[in-house]
Amino acid sequence: MTNQFATVVLDHEGPFAVHVDVDGPLGSARVDSKIDATYDLRPAPYMLAWYLGPFVLAGLLWTRLLLRRRALARSHSGRVHP
Repeated sequence: MTNQFATVVLDHEGPFAVHVDVDGPLGSARVDSKIDATYDLRPAPYMLAWYLGPFVLAGLLWTRLLLRRRALARSHSGRVHP
């Protein structure tokens, strides 16, 4: 006995009624079911933070660098060079 899988392309999210008729060596069978289709390619909400984390960190470090350069430039502009 083997498992067999089928793929069904659904055009929208939401409830669907599924009717399957199977004819095989052990006879025929009919299965009726209701499913709730969801978009499975959408990442989980916590993954958004995981993926955005490096970009936010890079932005914070870049901002820190720019603020330090500005403060350093202001402190040097007030000095009189001989």
